[in-house]
Amino acid sequence: MLKKLMVLIILVALAGTAFAQLAPSCSRCSGNGKCWTCSGTGIGSSASCSMCNGTGTCYYCSGKGTVSVAPAHHH
Repeated sequence: MLKKLMVLIILVALAGTAFAQLAPSCSRCSGNGKCWTCSGTGIGSSASCSMCNGTGTCYYCSGKGTVSVAPAHHH
C-alpha cells in the first residue's frame, strides 16, 4: 500500500513538472521569474522596487516564469 502511494506521489509530481514546462514563458521576465525593472534585486532607485514591491519576482507571473499563473498581488 505504501509503495503504491509513493509511486502515485512521484507520478503526480512528474506530471505537474511536465505541465509547467508546457506553459508558455512569461514575456515580461523572459521566463526567469525575476522582476525586469530591478533585475530581481527588489531594490529600485530609492528604496524597494515599485514594480515588484521589493520582492524581486515578476509581477505578471508571480515569479513562476510562465504566463499560466495570475499575479499574486496588485498595485
